[in-house]
This record gives sequence, structure tokens and C-alpha cells, in this order.
Amino acid sequence: LVGERTAETIKIEVGAAMTELDNPPPDYAVRGRDLMTGIPKEITVTYSEIAQALDKSISKIEEAILSALEATPPELSADISDKGIVLTGGSAKMEGAIELAEEVFHMPVRLGVPQFVEGLSDVVRNPIHATGVGLLLYSRQAQLAKAEATAAKFGIGNAFDRMKAWFQKNF
Repeated sequence: LVGERTAETIKIEVGAAMTELDNPPPDYAVRGRDLMTGIPKEITVTYSEIAQALDKSISKIEEAILSALEATPPELSADISDKGIVLTGGSAKMEGAIELAEEVFHMPVRLGVPQFVEGLSDVVRNPIHATGVGLLLYSRQAQLAKAEATAAKFGIGNAFDRMKAWFQKNF
């Protein structure tokens, strides 16, 4: 069996979204385990095996996206068609992924990378991290909005407004 970490490495380094490559990569040697004995050994994975595994995964992803697009209300469909699709994650880095997505969805497709990141931006600005960074930024934005709403409700300005209203009502 090939470990999950090794499978991810193979997907990024060797995998390709389109199997019709002019120069397919050579076979890929990985450390694995014998299925019967569990003893560690070197396993050779052919390009064909990689392509078949990736093709199944990509087909499932395509079906899910097509279903979501079909379920999109008509008033949003035109907006999506104009703006296109953003690919993120390790699979987005595979050779031919963008071209394949454009062919399947008939709309513009681009590679998504995290934005608005400071500090380790050279490390984080990678499609592999786009979804995680996006979720963190979304959560931060939601927390800030909640804090602003709380401050508006219970802040000092609101306290003066309530006091003013009380005095006007009672005097």
C-alpha cells in the first residue's frame, strides 16, 4: 500500500489531469508495504495506474461541480459563467488541470492562490493552501463583523442614545 503522503506527492509531481500527454512521465518508485505480509518494500507505480486513479477522482469532482452548477438559480448562473471557476488544492497544480476544467465546464478557469496573507506569504501562496487560508480569512471576517455588531449594540455611543431616550421619555 502506498501511504497517503506519498500518494499526494505522486499526484502533484507525476500526475496529470489529462492522460493524453505528449511525454508521459516514467514509472514512479515508492516505498510501500506488501499487501500479504505487510513487509516494507519498494513498489513501482506506472503512469497508467496513476492516470486511472486520478481519472476516477477527477470524474467524481467534475460530477459534483456539474450538479452544483445545474442546481444554481438562473439569476446566479450568468454571473458564474462570466466569472468562471477557480481551482484550488493539490490537484489544481497538476499539468493540464486548468485546460481540462475549461473543456468540461465551458467557462473560464484559473488557478487560485491565497491572497491577503502576510509573513509566510512565499510559503502559503500556493493552491494547496487556498481553501484553508480562505476559510480562515472568512472566519476572521465573520468574527470582526460580530464584534462590530456587538460594539454598536453595547458601545458607549449606544449607551448615550439610550440615556437620551430615557430622559426624553421621562422628562
